[in-house]
Amino acid sequence: MLFLKEKTTSIFLSIKKASSPLHISEIARRSGASYLYTTRTLKRWEELGLVKMEGAGKKKRVVLTDKGLDISKIISDLNQKEEKIMAVHKLLNRE
Repeated sequence: MLFLKEKTTSIFLSIKKASSPLHISEIARRSGASYLYTTRTLKRWEELGLVKMEGAGKKKRVVLTDKGLDISKIISDLNQKEEKIMAVHKLLNRE
C-alpha cells in the first residue's frame, strides 16, 4: 500500500478474509509479519476497539469488531484502487 504499512494492512486483511477467528500465530504467518509485531499491533487495536481477543496466552483467537470491519472494508477498497492505479501507471509508462 502506498499510504499504509504493508504488514499492518496485511494483518487487517488476513483477519477479515478468515472464515473463523484466527490464532495470533496464524495471523502472523498469513500476513508475513513476525509474531511479536503481530501481537503488539493486535494489542493496540484491541485498546482502540478494532479487534476482540478471545482465550488466553498463545491460544488467543482474534476477531474484528464492527469498528474493525468498517476499517478493513476501507483498507480493501484502497488496496483495490491502488492496484488499478498501478496497472494504469504501468500502461502509461511502457517503452
